[in-house]
Amino acid sequence: MESEEEQWAVEWTLDINKVRALYDSISYAYEMWPGAPKRPYDEQEFLQLTKNELFAMIMDYNLTQL
Repeated sequence: MESEEEQWAVEWTLDINKVRALYDSISYAYEMWPGAPKRPYDEQEFLQLTKNELFAMIMDYNLTQL
């Protein structure tokens, strides 16, 4: 059974400039990730996944809106 934390979700609307800024921030955090044991491995995986998802959003925008 899922905990309340696992069931909670949020929906967030961002314009393309904010998506690009978030992508840059996540990319920087991923590049500067200090490694374990300073930071957990899950964090690196999260950063990579989030970076890929944001990149996909930017590419979708570029292909459909430009």
